[in-house]
Amino acid sequence: MGYDSLYRERAHLASLVSRMYPSEWCVDEDNGEDWKILYVHTPEGQVSWHIASIDWDLFGHVTKSSRAANEIWDGHDADEKYRRIGLLYRLPHPGP
Repeated sequence: MGYDSLYRERAHLASLVSRMYPSEWCVDEDNGEDWKILYVHTPEGQVSWHIASIDWDLFGHVTKSSRAANEIWDGHDADEKYRRIGLLYRLPHPGP
């Protein structure tokens, strides 16, 4: 995976979502220490993103999981992730 400014922008948004709902992370075993996988557990289901280590300064609030990625991931794909995010638009804000 390469890196550019769009990843940084996406990381800011993922960081915001991860502050709103319970979240955890693990190392992306397929890509090594350079990438982590962020899992956010929303009322509409899990969503996840691969986050470059260079952007991890935005995620100090997220706890490392004791589980491996294959134990955390619920099987969602990108289409399902965006469907779940779309459902969140209709929920009241979870608060500070």
